Amino acid sequence: MFREIGHSTFAFINEAFHGHQGLDQEFLADLEYPLRLVITLPDHGQDPRSPRQCRRQTINRMVVANGFRYMCYHRHPVPEVALPAPWHVQPPTAVAAFWLQQVAHRIDSENGAFVSELTIAKRGIDMRVLVLGAGGMLGVKLINALAARGHINDEEITSLTRHDVVLAPSPPKSGFAIDTHIGDLSGPGEAEKLVAARPDLIFHLAAIVSGEAEADFDKGYRINLDGTRFLLEAIRLAGEGYCPKLIFTSSIAVFGAPFPAAIGDEYFTTPLTSYGTQKAICELLISDYSRRGFLDGQALRMPTVCVRPGKPNKAASGFFSNIIREPLAGADAVLPVGEDVRHWHASPRAAISFLLKAADMGGSALGNRRALTLPGLSCTVGEQLAALRRAAGDAVAKRVHAVPDETIRRIVAGWPQNFDPKRALALGFRAEASFDEIIRVHIDDELGGKLA
Repeated sequence: MFREIGHSTFAFINEAFHGHQGLDQEFLADLEYPLRLVITLPDHGQDPRSPRQCRRQTINRMVVANGFRYMCYHRHPVPEVALPAPWHVQPPTAVAAFWLQQVAHRIDSENGAFVSELTIAKRGIDMRVLVLGAGGMLGVKLINALAARGHINDEEITSLTRHDVVLAPSPPKSGFAIDTHIGDLSGPGEAEKLVAARPDLIFHLAAIVSGEAEADFDKGYRINLDGTRFLLEAIRLAGEGYCPKLIFTSSIAVFGAPFPAAIGDEYFTTPLTSYGTQKAICELLISDYSRRGFLDGQALRMPTVCVRPGKPNKAASGFFSNIIREPLAGADAVLPVGEDVRHWHASPRAAISFLLKAADMGGSALGNRRALTLPGLSCTVGEQLAALRRAAGDAVAKRVHAVPDETIRRIVAGWPQNFDPKRALALGFRAEASFDEIIRVHIDDELGGKLA
């Protein structure tokens, strides 16, 4: 996988490093990728120029820029280095030169270390993926999408681990190994077992839904908060420079009434449900762990995913999907709120595109504000039903029956209705522009393009 370099190159690098000159960009540009940098350190009191008296310690440390990973190996984890701003748009060779120059200063302070090999790894590095909540609707669709895609940026996925308390669907066919683990992330030692495999990318989709978290206070905090906290601590305590990407599905439930006409990116989080509170706490933890360099996290504030396939769940928002999915399948549906209720939606297809884009992008694009409100469509229940009528006719729309539910009405009344997600739009995230599009996605993806 790696190409060896001749002794003359070693001499050049040794001279450059010990002279604090860094590496010449033209030299880096002419190298064939991938290459390896291994720093050989002598035992205390030994001659640093005698390889037989040196031992190699290779602890992986890397920096990512322009979709490439630049790796160095060092006995001790190299401290975080401030790259030239904005580092993520610097030419790859400039980033590599700067990084290696900083490493050179650190090496020189080790009293006698010298460079024996050089590696700048551009691609071909193993990409191990962990999906938590893999048995849920989004988890299944995400794994199918990753299996079809096969890569994150230029890095080929080499293995994927599915984890959930229940995993009914069989894994899809893919060009990489897929392992399955059954367990509760909030259980003792579970997070540590998963992190022991050192996944490079973690999708954290595991949670109980809003209605269940509101009905069972203890269970909601154990699964939605403690499970996440245990995961973050397992990552932090892994040590040796381990710093994975973490993509966490948060929710627009982190916001609470009263609202402006459209919630902007600077609006404060004041959740009015236990579920929203749990998500907001996790957002803060992910931002802090990212700031401290333990992980590269993103908290994606998902719109309500609609139309969800499958059977109704315990989410208070489930009726938004039920009043479309069930009539299209030939069944009746219950509407527990008034037709004037407005909400923020995106299709399952859009939700998966959000997750994949976030994985490609990395958290550095978000700066210190690691929570991101995603695009969606603001519409009323009445507008949903009008779109259903246009798609399938009056007879299908008449399968929806109003049955008021005060508990659901109270929960939904505290939810946000409209957003102005400028940050996400500027980063290239996109959702549907009409509820007609959302219904068409459901018909195409779940019903084979046919109506009951």
